[in-house]
Amino acid sequence: WNTRSCSRSAHEQGIIHRDLKPANIKVRADGTVKVLDFGLAKALDAHASSATADAMNSPTITSPAMTQAGMILGTAAYMAPEQARGKTVDRRADIWAFGAVLFEMLTGTRAFRGEDVTDTIVSVISKEPDWSLVPGTTSAGLRRLLTRCLKKDAKSRLQAIGDARVQIDELLSGAPEDGGSATPTTQAAAASARGRRPLLAALAVAAALAAALAVPALRHLREAPPLAPPETRLQVVTPATSDVRSFALSPDGRQIVFAADGGGVAGLWLRPLSSATARALPGTEGANLPFWSPDSQSIGFFAGNALKRLDLAGGVPQTVASVSAGYGGTWNADGVILFAPNSAVTPLFRVSSTGGTAVPVPQRGLPADGHSTPQFLPDGRFLFFVRGGSDVQGIYLGALDGDAPTRLVAADAGGAYLPAHASAAGASAIGEGGWLLWLRLGTATLVAQPLDLATTTLVGEPVTLADGVATDSRLNMPAISVAPGLVAYRSGDGNGRQLTWMDRSGTPRGVVGPRDSTLSNPSVSPEGQRVAVARVTQRYANVWLFDGLREGRLTSEPRADRFPVWSADGARVVFSRVEAAINLYQKRRNGSGEAEPVLASDESKVATSASKDGRFVFYNSVSNETNVDIWVAPLTGDRTPAV
Repeated sequence: WNTRSCSRSAHEQGIIHRDLKPANIKVRADGTVKVLDFGLAKALDAHASSATADAMNSPTITSPAMTQAGMILGTAAYMAPEQARGKTVDRRADIWAFGAVLFEMLTGTRAFRGEDVTDTIVSVISKEPDWSLVPGTTSAGLRRLLTRCLKKDAKSRLQAIGDARVQIDELLSGAPEDGGSATPTTQAAAASARGRRPLLAALAVAAALAAALAVPALRHLREAPPLAPPETRLQVVTPATSDVRSFALSPDGRQIVFAADGGGVAGLWLRPLSSATARALPGTEGANLPFWSPDSQSIGFFAGNALKRLDLAGGVPQTVASVSAGYGGTWNADGVILFAPNSAVTPLFRVSSTGGTAVPVPQRGLPADGHSTPQFLPDGRFLFFVRGGSDVQGIYLGALDGDAPTRLVAADAGGAYLPAHASAAGASAIGEGGWLLWLRLGTATLVAQPLDLATTTLVGEPVTLADGVATDSRLNMPAISVAPGLVAYRSGDGNGRQLTWMDRSGTPRGVVGPRDSTLSNPSVSPEGQRVAVARVTQRYANVWLFDGLREGRLTSEPRADRFPVWSADGARVVFSRVEAAINLYQKRRNGSGEAEPVLASDESKVATSASKDGRFVFYNSVSNETNVDIWVAPLTGDRTPAV
């Protein structure tokens, strides 16, 4: 193995890693040990006491009031007890993590385990490792070092990582312990060569790891490549919800708001990052897709076919504008809210944050619909997502004045803009801009790439931030949120959705089809036995029919078919198909024949219901003058629509 030495260690310079774990330790072919991912590393005041240090330096914030709620900076299984409690941490937290890693190298088992994050944190705080798992060939000196590294009281813990390296080097050299002698003969008597080889290998890696921690991490951060990813990453875990995208970090990075939809906690909840508890926000029942005012004092959200705002200083939510659904909003310093009232059929709209008439913000050269997920940039322009064919779909940079937008990258879902900040390594190399975050095409991998706003171009190469990031495929929104220096994301598949039969009293009476996170726009047949539903992925949307647990595809890829509606006799399904515009089609329930056009025109159309006599279909269409209008079109004969 190969290590470097320096006159002052990282810890002596007030730098702690805060996320030391096996995944961040790599051994090269030549034996060199590398400590990676200083994303959570932070320079602390080396002279600050635990009583006066900034509480925001703590990497752990948990919520005893809501077991599933909380935020973890770092990895629970390797956190020191003070870190898991949300207290201030110093270099002794890294020493604890070093001990946890060494225990795992010796035993092949984590020192602290649990079924989930909460159980693991409880284990860290209140339980001891299973010391019986440590191999019998382990020397008494190494056992003492291990127990000192894993003392729950930081004052009793090993105080300097350099001491660990010295002790391990002595053990590797065969130096006698406690004044005794150590010869090849006595060592062989203690353990067989086969039993000692894994132990020696673990000691070698541990010695190199201790040395690597002594490398000046401050220099590591300052000498980072100019196109390094953002320094800090924040992984967010919230209560169970079917709405994976409904959370947002405040612009000042001090709070997070998130939505919950079950378990007695429905609505928006607010969590200061300096607190261990979250509180419900009254009047936000049914809310989704929250976003912040630029001063972090108010929250915008969608609920009950309305765009609303809530001032955190007091009062009740106020309606700002009407929407048919709500597909994302953003708020700038001039008091303008830019929002998507319905991504399928509209451009973006703007309205004053105090309310008033919402007006469309069409983007020259783009289809006038399918725009969603806006986010204002500091210079007044905004990111937004456009759904469409491969030559159109992607993340764009637009402007309120209607200048022709620029497609930044082809994508399956919207992105986010992370401003460069003074402490970010290589920020000056980005130019006039920050980072564009998005999911790689066809994957759940979150990447970041510098965005130069002066030239509206991406520069350098994208870097990976996280894998397995959840996406709301209906809204084409990844489950991410940003604040200067912070990236929050939700992992997983968003818990899935399950169609459930309910009686008029609200009692569940059975399920329909499989649990599936892509289900959207269900429509029950007239006889009440079948359900037509859209399955919306990032690439395609198709109509499926469910009969109990049986299912069958009505339309096929690579179409984009959504919003199914049954005819009055249940023999046909009318739906919307995304083409140059969104047009109406119908198809026989048994799937025979091709889909028959019902109405094609320049306006986008979404079917809402069919008349009881089977002659007409009602649909919504968008007008720049009147927003969303209700139209009716005959299903047979002359198909001329009427408003």
